[in-house]
Amino acid sequence: FLTKESTPSNYEEIYKHHMSRGQRVLAMAYRDLGRTAAVASLKEQGRDAIEQDLTFAGFLVLDCPLKPDSKSVITELRTSGHDVVMITGDAILTAAEVARQVGIIRVKKSNAASHVVYELRECQTSELAESSDDDMWSKFSFSPLVTETKTNENILGESI
Repeated sequence: FLTKESTPSNYEEIYKHHMSRGQRVLAMAYRDLGRTAAVASLKEQGRDAIEQDLTFAGFLVLDCPLKPDSKSVITELRTSGHDVVMITGDAILTAAEVARQVGIIRVKKSNAASHVVYELRECQTSELAESSDDDMWSKFSFSPLVTETKTNENILGESI
């Protein structure tokens, strides 16, 4: 979709950084179709023909904070014997981080003072603990992706 020339070298690092914090990330891009392009002729060409060789314009990052009582409601549901699942159209990293924040997915706690960014990954057969086939989340684990300490630079290397 995107031209190589317009795609930053840290494209994947940036979107994973934001998604692993539960943020929604949209890549923005454009393509100059000229002034004479008729809408009818563009529709006839179809999306596959139009949406290629796009120029990357940046990321739109949306932060949708959790409702204050989300985690306690999930805890109450689990305590009362309910199975809790999340159905979402979000990207897997975003969904996994939101699930971690509300306690749907549990991560071992660390005493480290720095902030750790986790990546959801599918476990290899040898790593799988005995679990029910009904528990799809047991086939996944969080792996530390980045351990961050407070600095005066953001992910783009700019001073903040």
